[in-house]
Amino acid sequence: MMSQLHERSLDLYFDQPGWNEPIPEEPVLSPSPDDSVWSRNGEIERMKERVRSGLACTNGLLLSALFSLKRPVGIAVALQRVTREKYDVLCEIIDIFRADPAIKAIADFKDVASWSHAIAETRRILHFSGYERHSDDRTVAVGEACKRLETQGFIVTLNALGVDISTTDLGPICADIERRIKHIGGRQVIDATLKWFEVNKRIF
Repeated sequence: MMSQLHERSLDLYFDQPGWNEPIPEEPVLSPSPDDSVWSRNGEIERMKERVRSGLACTNGLLLSALFSLKRPVGIAVALQRVTREKYDVLCEIIDIFRADPAIKAIADFKDVASWSHAIAETRRILHFSGYERHSDDRTVAVGEACKRLETQGFIVTLNALGVDISTTDLGPICADIERRIKHIGGRQVIDATLKWFEVNKRIF
């Protein structure tokens, strides 16, 4: 059983054919007008069960490894390398499996058929439920920091294990941080702090 993601897991997730399947625009409809048992929420739950049964397996990727992929995907969104939908779908799949603690492992991303079906089904779930997700603040902060490095000409690579910066670029980045720390004295910190309080109406 795989307990760790490998570096290509992120690309494999992004490249699944399920992202290219069209999502029907019509709402989830009852099989028949006089069906008193059917419900919209019930149909969404059946879609979630199809995702669970399609990905669950006894010898695959541990769910804890899937959870750790959430942050790299969020950073990729902040860097505008992928669409927000790829983050929302992953979060929804994670929530689907959290609802069934008995499942410990799911198919690896190399199982294209299972993952493409799960992604397409989860995209429909999000479309029909209309649930809006919010990004993790720490993930957004890391993404914004990476974006600033890119605007300065540094190369930021991203894989399933996180952000990677070459040793060639890491030296100048650290040197710049050290220079800024040395340049900021106690008086500058105090002035900046007081200014923040003044701007935010915390001083009267």
